[in-house]
Amino acid sequence: MERNYEGLADAAIATRELDVYGEEHVQLNYDTVNDRVWLDRLDSPSRKSAIVYDDKNIINCGILSHPSTRAEIRAQIEMALRDLGIN
Repeated sequence: MERNYEGLADAAIATRELDVYGEEHVQLNYDTVNDRVWLDRLDSPSRKSAIVYDDKNIINCGILSHPSTRAEIRAQIEMALRDLGIN
């Protein structure tokens, strides 16, 4: 399946708002069915604060705390997909 990562550019732009000190955190999410990427702001980087979606097709691809490029975000999503065995 060819993935377009809808919303990837918007996610990269949104990370520009993160401070360079890594004090703010966002959760990187990817919907494997709708091929959509988005971020959720977190109160803290701890696992307890992660947002869990009821939809099994939505995966948490990790936490971002610094401004990130589209390529960096895409690589993080692809690593999460590989780790879960999703092609």
